[in-house]
Amino acid sequence: MINGLFSVAASVVLLGTFYPMIFTVMNWGSISVGPPIFNSVFTPLALLLMIVMGFAVVLGWKQISNKQILVKLWLLPIAVGLALGLIYASISQREHFALQPLPTIFISLAIWIILTHLPYSQKMWQIRPLAMRLAHIGFAVCVIGAMMNSYYGDEIGVRLKPNQAAELAGYTFKYEDYHDLIGPNYTAEQAVFSISRDEQLLATVTPERRYYDVRTMTMAEVGLFPPQFRRYLYCDGG
Repeated sequence: MINGLFSVAASVVLLGTFYPMIFTVMNWGSISVGPPIFNSVFTPLALLLMIVMGFAVVLGWKQISNKQILVKLWLLPIAVGLALGLIYASISQREHFALQPLPTIFISLAIWIILTHLPYSQKMWQIRPLAMRLAHIGFAVCVIGAMMNSYYGDEIGVRLKPNQAAELAGYTFKYEDYHDLIGPNYTAEQAVFSISRDEQLLATVTPERRYYDVRTMTMAEVGLFPPQFRRYLYCDGG
């Protein structure tokens, strides 16, 4: 069932990607398939997928008992509590604390999947069940990251000159300097940003835009600064 739901999700992505191209080739006009359409299709599908995934360990063995169901259901309120704690730790320092229902539900289900898939017995460390557990845990971690980034992440796009600064989420990002670099197999344009809060310098980051001669391609290297668990800050050179 899980494989079937994943196949449906992949088909939705495939259809949404090529549908505008088909319209253009057939001269039927021009359409755009954006996030609202994908979200309206993916939200109920992902909810069903995660609920089934929570019981996948026992459903896959076709040996499900009332006790096993109760144990997994008892883990659900624990997962909700952990999800609320994670969200609160991420946005507690904001001026306006807003708890949104959709990411709370998804993060709670993701943590529930992780709790139900932890290998707590020797039998579960066998290759076949362990691979399934790790795959499901990896999916849950991706869901947590996507929800936290989409609903509780801060982003700003500005053009700065040297010695100019921008404010974001209580932090000050100042563009200090810019210079060229020559690496072992690339040349780079490197910017220097200082990150401060309440006039106290926290860190200096150096994002780069690298050009690789062999591959004839340009790649952006971000400057990453994790001040604490709840928030990661970065400056992208461009």
